[in-house]
Order: sequence, then C-alpha cells, then structure tokens
Amino acid sequence: MSFMDYFKDLLKTNVRRTLRDIEADARMMATEFASKVQRMVIKQVMALFFICVALFLFSLAAVFFMIEYLALTKTLAFLFIGVILLLIGLIIKVL
Repeated sequence: MSFMDYFKDLLKTNVRRTLRDIEADARMMATEFASKVQRMVIKQVMALFFICVALFLFSLAAVFFMIEYLALTKTLAFLFIGVILLLIGLIIKVL
C-alpha cells in the first residue's frame, strides 16, 4: 500500500464522517423546525376554534337581546346578526 492509497483512504474516511455529521445535524434541525411549526399550527387552530365559539355565543346573546328588549321577531334578529357577521367578515377579508 502506497502513501497515496493511505492518504485517499484517510480522506475518504474523514469525508464520510463529516458528511454523516452534517446529515445528523441537518436532520436534527429539520425535526426541531417541524415540531415548532406543529406547535404553532396547533396554537393557531385552538385560537381560531375559541374565537368561533365565542362569536357563536356572542351572536346568540345578541339575538336573544334583540328578541327580549327590542321586541324584534326571531327572524329579524337572526337576519341582523347575520348581516353584521357578514360585514365583519368582509371587512376582515378586505384588510
């Protein structure tokens, strides 16, 4: 075995080890990034769910307020709340 063969084997071994370490680091970083994104998405979905539930309960409360204190019919009360929610949705979409 000549010096050049020994040198080539040494370089090949070091390159493989270096590439293996780089691959392990890249895999670890990708896993951490994916878990951060997953946590962020779960938080956003939970927040959206609670906002939707709160909006639903608020609209029911507004409907019953209109029926009870403003003496509107149920149809008009639900119509007004629907129009208000539609306008809010359009404003949010435009912004």
